[in-house]
Amino acid sequence: MMIEFHEVANIFPMMNDEEFSALVIDIKENGLREPIWTYQGKIIDGRNRYRACRVADVEPQFREWNGEGSLIAFVVSLNLNRRHLTSSQKAMIAVEVEKHLAEETKIGRPGKDGNISVISGEARSIAARIVGTNDHYVTDAKKIIAQAPELKEVVLDGSISIPDAKAIARLPEDQREEVLEQLFLADSTDREKTRASREARNAVYEAQKSARARRREIEYAEQLRREQTPEGQADKEKREQERLRKWEEDKQLRIARDDAHIARVKEQLNAYAHTSGFSCALMS
Repeated sequence: MMIEFHEVANIFPMMNDEEFSALVIDIKENGLREPIWTYQGKIIDGRNRYRACRVADVEPQFREWNGEGSLIAFVVSLNLNRRHLTSSQKAMIAVEVEKHLAEETKIGRPGKDGNISVISGEARSIAARIVGTNDHYVTDAKKIIAQAPELKEVVLDGSISIPDAKAIARLPEDQREEVLEQLFLADSTDREKTRASREARNAVYEAQKSARARRREIEYAEQLRREQTPEGQADKEKREQERLRKWEEDKQLRIARDDAHIARVKEQLNAYAHTSGFSCALMS
C-alpha cells in the first residue's frame, strides 16, 4: 500500500526522470542510505527515496519526527542541506513555506473561508529567512504566481530565474506560451537549449522594453492630463518660476566667478608691473 505524502513534503519539487533513474540505480547498488521521515503516518521528507525504493524493490526505512518545534522548519532544513537551489527556487519555495508557517503559527488574518488569506510581513520575513533568500524575492515570486501561475513550476525546476519570470509574466498569455514552449522543447541537445534560452531572453528583453515604453507613455499622458487642470497649470507655472529663479542664480554665480577671476588676473599683472618697473593704465 502506497504511503500518503504530507502536504509539507510537496513544497519541494520532485526529481526529474534522469535524477530519479540515477537514484533508483544507487539504491539498488547501495541500499537506502538515508531514512524516510514520517509524521502521523504520512511522509514529510523522502518522496523520491520512497518511490525509488518501490521501483528498486528495496525495503524502505522510516523514521518518525518527534513533533518538537516547527514541522515546516524541520522539513525545509532537511531539504536545504542536500539540495543545491538557486535564490529564485528558494523564493518560490518560500511562498509555500509562508502559507504553511502562517497556518502553523496563525500569523495573518483569516479569510471568509477560514483560511489565512492575508499573511503578514512577519510570516514572509520568517519564511525568507528559513529558506535563505530575501523578502523582496519572495514578494516577487508571489506576484509572478498571481500573474502567471504556470511560471511557478518553471522557476522551481530551475529553468528560469525570478527576474526573467517577472518579465515573462508581463507578456500576453499567447507570448508566454511561446516562450515556455521553446524552453520545454529544448531538451535534446545543448545547442537547442542554448538557442531556446537565447530566444527566451530576447522575448524577455522585448517585454521589458515594451513595458518601459508603455510606462513612459502612461506617465506622459498623465502629465498632460495634470497640466490641463487648474492645479496642473499652477504647478507648471511654479516649475517655470523655479526654473527661472535657478537660471538667475546660476547666472549671478557665473558673473561672480568671472569677476573674481578678472580681479585675480589684474592683481597678478599689477604685481608683475610693480616688480619690473612698468606700469599700465589698464591695471590701475
